[in-house]
Parts: sequence; structure tokens; C-alpha cells
Amino acid sequence: MKKVSSNDGRGGIFGLLRDRLRGRVRSFESVTLHVSGMRHAVDYELVMLPDHAQVSAYAIEYRDGEAVRRLEKRTACSGEDALELMNRCRLLSWDGFHGKHPRGVKDGEMFSLKASVNGGRKIEANGSQSFPRHYREFRDGLRALLEKSPQIASDGDEREHEASGKGRGGVTLSEFTYSPGYSDMRGARHCERLAKDADGAWTLVCEDRESFDAPTVVTVYAVGSEEEAEFEAFLLENKVASLADRGAGDDFACDYHPWEFRIVFEALSGEKRKRVYRSFDQYKKFSEEDEALIRATRERFRALRGEKLSETAVKPE
Repeated sequence: MKKVSSNDGRGGIFGLLRDRLRGRVRSFESVTLHVSGMRHAVDYELVMLPDHAQVSAYAIEYRDGEAVRRLEKRTACSGEDALELMNRCRLLSWDGFHGKHPRGVKDGEMFSLKASVNGGRKIEANGSQSFPRHYREFRDGLRALLEKSPQIASDGDEREHEASGKGRGGVTLSEFTYSPGYSDMRGARHCERLAKDADGAWTLVCEDRESFDAPTVVTVYAVGSEEEAEFEAFLLENKVASLADRGAGDDFACDYHPWEFRIVFEALSGEKRKRVYRSFDQYKKFSEEDEALIRATRERFRALRGEKLSETAVKPE
């Protein structure tokens, strides 16, 4: 694997000694910054490829008690830009940092960092509402690289298909999920999911649970094919999925689980159909036009409910 070097021409043993004394990163293979709080958990990854650096953001979700990473965004940047960010934030000085959670602080942000730099040197650091110097600058710098650099599709031209609804076969809606969120820690769960059932008919499945020890009420509604087609056309024409590309907002976390939209498209790539996952929640930075689009999307989604087909209560195990 190619390693980008920040050597300025005065290398050799003296350059190595100088950079070690100054705490400089000369090359890197990978850097992973894990950030978590009440509202979310995310992994930011920097990986050096043969001709450029790759920056990725993964949302961490918990399914059946296991943490699962879901790719949210991936971009390309120059290795020089990545090195400049690491050295500006003095990443080598983070090694061995362990920040204990301050007394009297109930909430906060936790982080852990693992990196391989300078031909195999390892850097590890972690903390809970206690950070090494330049931590926020480094975290925000990774976010900035994701925003300013050209986005990479994880598979072919999926993002182009998704945004325009045109191209090699276009895209079709596979699933749409809305979670209104909640503001307590009692274990409430509210989720509405539009998808096809085993017979190929569109249905809206609603799951509601008030607390950990309460039953989950699962209600299934019929959805008309024409109504679904109109909703799908609305999503594509207004590029609702592009809201996932908005940057992080500045609001303090006020909900234990924010409202969230998740959209799954199927895109034709060559002779294969591939699934494209996009999601966005209330803690992104939205414009007034975005907010209006979100309200319209929510209203149109809720209007899809047709005849109630079934309702069952599932007791907790």
C-alpha cells in the first residue's frame, strides 16, 4: 500500500529524528475515530489508497444486541490534506491519552482513536467528555473533508441514479422507514416502515412500544399501489434522499433517540440490481426549504395508511 510522505526534501536519518522530535506524521495507513453520545454513534475512517486518501463515515446501529456499521458517506481527498490535518492537530501526541469522565457531568461525548502511521507506529487514545488537545479540531476536520471532497459511490453510479431517478434503468423504492424518536430512557420504540410483504403487496408496518417491559404493538396497514407510486415519485422528483448529505447541526442533543428517515432504493447497475441506503435525522443542519420538504415528506408518508389488516401485541422476552 502506498504511503504518502510529508518529507520536504531534507529527509534521511536527520529528517526522521527531526519529525520524531516534532511529533510529525510522515505517512499513514489508517486512522479510525469513534465518536458516540446520547443521540448517535459514528466511526470516521481515513484510509490511504494507492493514489488518494479515502474518508468514510459509518453510522453505528444496534441490532439484536450487536453493533452494526452502516456506510453513510464516503469521499476522496489528497493524502497531503489528510497529513496536514493530523499534524495540525498533533495526532502523535494523543498516544496513550485516557480521559476520565468529569465528576458531576451526567452526559457528554465519548471517543476512541486507533491509527497506524509512520510505517506501522500505532496510536491509541480514548476519553469520555475529556479530550486531548485539538480533539474537536480533528473531529471537525474529518467532517469538513467529507463535506468538501467529491463523494464516492460505494458501488458504481448508485448516487447518480438515486439523485436523478434516471440512467441505466433508473431507481425504484424498496423501503421507507420513519422513526419519530423519543425523549426518555424508558425504552420507547416507535417505527413506521413501508415495504412489500411476502405476496408483493405494499404495506405499512407500525411498531409501538412504550417501555422496555411493555409489549410491542405491531399494526399492519394496506397501502394502495397508486398512492405508493405517487409517494415514490415525490421522493425522486424532490431528491429527498439528498438530505442525507447535509452537515452536522449545532443543536445540543435533547432527545435520547432523534427522529430519523431511512430510504432504501434499488438501482440497476449493469445487469444487477443493487440496494442504495440513505438516512438523515434531526441533528443535521437543514435550511428552511429543507425543513419544509421534511414536513411534506412526513405528511405524505402518514397519508399512505389504508385499511388496517392486523394488530398484534408481542410481549418482551
